[in-house]
Amino acid sequence: FEENENSTSEILRTNYLLKKAEDIVSKVNPHSILVGHSGPDAGIDEALIACSGGRNTYVIQDYWGAVNLTLGKSASTYFVIDEDAAKYTKESTSSETVIVGSVKHVLYEELDIFSLRKNTRNAIGIDSDKKMICFFGQPLEERAGYEATVSGFASSVNRLYPHDVLAYRPHPKESQEQRETVTKILSKSRARFFVDDSLLVESTLAACDIAVSCCSLVGYDLLMLNRFSKTPIGVPVYLMFEPRVASMPFSDTACDFVDVPFNKKGIALLVRNVEDLDKVMLSAGSKETHEEIWTKAGKYIPNPSGAEETILTKISSDLDMFGL
Repeated sequence: FEENENSTSEILRTNYLLKKAEDIVSKVNPHSILVGHSGPDAGIDEALIACSGGRNTYVIQDYWGAVNLTLGKSASTYFVIDEDAAKYTKESTSSETVIVGSVKHVLYEELDIFSLRKNTRNAIGIDSDKKMICFFGQPLEERAGYEATVSGFASSVNRLYPHDVLAYRPHPKESQEQRETVTKILSKSRARFFVDDSLLVESTLAACDIAVSCCSLVGYDLLMLNRFSKTPIGVPVYLMFEPRVASMPFSDTACDFVDVPFNKKGIALLVRNVEDLDKVMLSAGSKETHEEIWTKAGKYIPNPSGAEETILTKISSDLDMFGL
């Protein structure tokens, strides 16, 4: 009975999205449609593509190979991060791919990252000789093994960083119950603990020395800050030692998290076995690792500068081709 109820609810939601998209397309009557990406289910982005008719459609992809075919139609073109993203995308669709870098990080080049780090740490009250470790939550309460992952991490911080600072930044989609559970676990730490509810995630990332999560792309945000920083800042660490967490499927992409370029090239630290947790966390706090991650970020992370111009040029060129 519950399965039928969920199925009916999903059908109603899909019909609502399609009706909303049809209304938008009818009212605006665009020559082309440029959208982002929803997941794992369909969102208004996919609905607009489904209702696009014969128009050219474009997706700004934010994850390597993400192609959401929930509503049965792919975009004409995908603007992707790098060559790996293009390769994974072509495994799911015959659509055109254009490499533009990570569009969401274009403005990072304009940030004064050194001042952002200094001001945020001063506001929190972190001395220069103290490390700030931040755990970035994810809405994974239904995923068996998540609580065990948090507990293992908290124990490691207790052993290695009892005199430093531990922060927890909840995810907007985390339930109140999960927030309370994670807070309860982490607040028992011997390190100074606080819940970070600041508006800008970039401020938190710039201030921290070790950014920890299970599989959040916030680690890539930190690498992008390193990419544009004049000095090393934080190191991203991924806790993938719990099999039930590490095996999470990415239904709309052919690329598993461990295969994304910054993981394959060693620009982030992965904990694949719980026995290695302390060793990795200790390495993440070292000056040598910070230098190494910063150097690799500058070498391997593509500069997204000029992405907007590339996108607009492509769309304009396609319109010219059809005399529009």
